Amino acid sequence: MQKKIFKIRWGLSVKIITIVSLILIVYAIYAIVNNFSNDNFWISFIVLFIILSVCIYCLLEIPLSIRLNESEIILKKLIGQLVIRIDSISHIEPYKPDKSDIRVFGIGGVGGYIGVFMNAGIGKYRAYIGNTSQAFLIITELGKKYVLSCENRDLVISIIKLQM
Repeated sequence: MQKKIFKIRWGLSVKIITIVSLILIVYAIYAIVNNFSNDNFWISFIVLFIILSVCIYCLLEIPLSIRLNESEIILKKLIGQLVIRIDSISHIEPYKPDKSDIRVFGIGGVGGYIGVFMNAGIGKYRAYIGNTSQAFLIITELGKKYVLSCENRDLVISIIKLQM
């Protein structure tokens, strides 16, 4: 099989949350930099450092595409990648979020839904979702759970099922 690449598109909610958050972050950085003084220099510096660190983490974790080859699913991020071997997958299906999804650690909309989440139906899972309507669940033989999203989700699922 040739390597196939599927782009990860943002849903409307991710676009809105990202734009609003970026505006608020830019304003917060502007306000902090304008209020630097000798009296509160270290507090302002620490707050600015935390804001910038969180922003950099968010940028690094943003999922860009999913690549399929004969043996692996590769989630490309801005920097780095997540590799899941197809022969280690025990289950794959479309994912439908429900009201029980809870973010344990991660990003809830800025650049996607990224991080560790919990759900009443499937338990704890790692998410890299740009659009919830394009999401799918992968469970490995070791019990690791991933929720990914990409264009042509149903095609991706059928290709992986054929290779399992």
